[in-house]
Amino acid sequence: MILRQRIPIGLRDGLILIEKVNGDLEKAEKQFKTEMVTVVINKTGVTSEVALSHLIKSSFDITVAIKSVKDVLKSIEDTRYTVTELILRKNKSKKEDALFEIMSEVEEHFILKREFWLSFDCLKELPSEVYSFMIIMEWLNYEEWEGYDYTLSFNLDLVTEHINNQLALTDLINTLQHANNIKTLTFSKMKQLRIFRII
Repeated sequence: MILRQRIPIGLRDGLILIEKVNGDLEKAEKQFKTEMVTVVINKTGVTSEVALSHLIKSSFDITVAIKSVKDVLKSIEDTRYTVTELILRKNKSKKEDALFEIMSEVEEHFILKREFWLSFDCLKELPSEVYSFMIIMEWLNYEEWEGYDYTLSFNLDLVTEHINNQLALTDLINTLQHANNIKTLTFSKMKQLRIFRII
């Protein structure tokens, strides 16, 4: 009970700790605080001084201390990085997710109205790099929902123009145009076959 008046420790954990230090309350308190500092460091990556400072402020309530450290780190990140950089940092291993999250942020920031698909005309008012990004991303979004074959008919000339201007991916543009030619030829042959069957 004396130890629990000094530090926020559960009854069971307190008894175990007292047993480890042969009943020395000073040692028990010191060991508990050292362990709490280690936990905060492991959970947040801050220095021992920062961890200890937040623990003291929270009366060694580990949950409050960790939340406090994370809030400070987030505040620092928010002032240090742009929204785009924050999204990319958060999704380091999921780059595709990051792109769609950035797209969503752009829609919200510029108050873009969506009727299932974004109107490419409404995107013209955006800064040029953002305009290109949104055109390419909306095309990829369309492909995800409708499939590759249908996407080849969805503003392909405009999309390839922006891929060329912003990304200079000539091989990709050639592949998309070649795929579109094959699709057009295939549909044409299928149409001729249907007419032939009717005759």
